[in-house]
Amino acid sequence: MKPYVLIHCDYSEYTAALRADARSGLFGQDLSLPSRWCFDGRGRRLFGRLAAGSHSRLFRAEAEVLTDCATEFAEYTRARHLIQLGPAGSVPPLLLADSLIAAGKLTAVSSLDTPHAEVPEYPAGFPRLDLRHVIADALRRLPELPDPPRLIHCPAAGFATLDRGERLRLLTLLRDRCEPGDHLLVAAPLAEVPGGSAEFFDDPAGLGAEFNRNVLNVVNHTLDADVTCTAFEHVVSTPRPDRLELRLRARVGLRIELRTLGFHIDVDQGRELRTFRLFGLSAETLSAELERTGFTVTESRHDRRELVTLALAEAALTVRPSRARSRSSRRRPGSRSPARSPRPPRSPRCRRSGRRSWEPRRGR
Repeated sequence: MKPYVLIHCDYSEYTAALRADARSGLFGQDLSLPSRWCFDGRGRRLFGRLAAGSHSRLFRAEAEVLTDCATEFAEYTRARHLIQLGPAGSVPPLLLADSLIAAGKLTAVSSLDTPHAEVPEYPAGFPRLDLRHVIADALRRLPELPDPPRLIHCPAAGFATLDRGERLRLLTLLRDRCEPGDHLLVAAPLAEVPGGSAEFFDDPAGLGAEFNRNVLNVVNHTLDADVTCTAFEHVVSTPRPDRLELRLRARVGLRIELRTLGFHIDVDQGRELRTFRLFGLSAETLSAELERTGFTVTESRHDRRELVTLALAEAALTVRPSRARSRSSRRRPGSRSPARSPRPPRSPRCRRSGRRSWEPRRGR
């Protein structure tokens, strides 16, 4: 069963954004590209295989803690519309949807991702909900979000690749599209986890190296270049305990013609191109960023091994001090769920209108 596709950022627009990244990142002494260059169609498939591997303790921990909390969060949020933002990593794609269906409230499920993402396919027995796949560049512009109250899920596979400025920009854009009573569920590696996760990209099967070098295929296609992938070696770097980086190191000196941009770069032997970053956050840092952008954190959880933090936040009328509690996803016997804040009344616009907020620019 395929969802209805809504296009708010077509491939040419997204490619133009990637070229702007290249102009700023490849025109200087330190060569770098944003992590989103890794997530074309092939890169996503490789990352999915990495995240599902037996050595992927980080992303397996995310699936574990979310499995423990999904039913409780579904009952707490009472969301009618589930929106997944970006790649899921190893999180079961229907985990939250199944919990919200069981809670008896869900009417719509949407995925929101870039033009490189594959359109999800739902199983034949999946309930006949309003299914959408929205193509957008979430860091630049978000469409209006229909069908409140909503639960927006940001898995670690996408959120943890953003630096602080990108995270704040994304959270601000999301808050601008949310109404009081909407909820945001965000996952991220805990602070010092990325520095100890080098084995994730140095796997015996070589998937991490293949994922890293695939960026060069994206460069060739997007910038009309002719880089030979074997001219670079795969490097995993941990410059800080809370950060992991992938780099490509030139085996020989070479000149790279970037015909689309109208210039070339000379790469000496040993020079590196940074292609990917994974950031760790403390629960306190994640809560502070959510509070700063207009969300109130209601729950903060982590897995038993303290690899991943999970924050559930509500769109607030005003930014106010956090009332989050950081703890393991396992509750003590006899403990009670937190008191739910009163739900604000829906706006008259939401009660009156049966019109969908997401209108397609082009569908298929």
